[in-house]
Amino acid sequence: ASDFGLDPDKPPANAIALPPPKRGLTDEQWADIAYCLRVLTDYLDLLHDWRERYKPTTPEEPLDERFVEALHMTETVEHLTDCVAFGTPQQKAAAAAQLLSGSYLLMLEERTDRLALAKCA
Repeated sequence: ASDFGLDPDKPPANAIALPPPKRGLTDEQWADIAYCLRVLTDYLDLLHDWRERYKPTTPEEPLDERFVEALHMTETVEHLTDCVAFGTPQQKAAAAAQLLSGSYLLMLEERTDRLALAKCA
């Protein structure tokens, strides 16, 4: 400290104060992230199943609506899942909050649940 003219009891005048560390997520935010991941992965599993199960065997065969939905929705749902699953905790929480602020996630959950009930019947 003496070589550089520093006083160990007093920081230099041009010292930069570090911002306080970010707080962790609340239990509610973690629950929102888990809920979003469950809904998205359930629907994604369904889409992957449909993409294989209902793919046409010949070019002349008419396309099943579930196969078409799988083709249209897989990339979007994979992207949304990545947004909620990866990144910093704050990024995950922001993605989950954005999904929960609209009706899209609720629509996916209702659709998946309705199809699961129909499959059991």
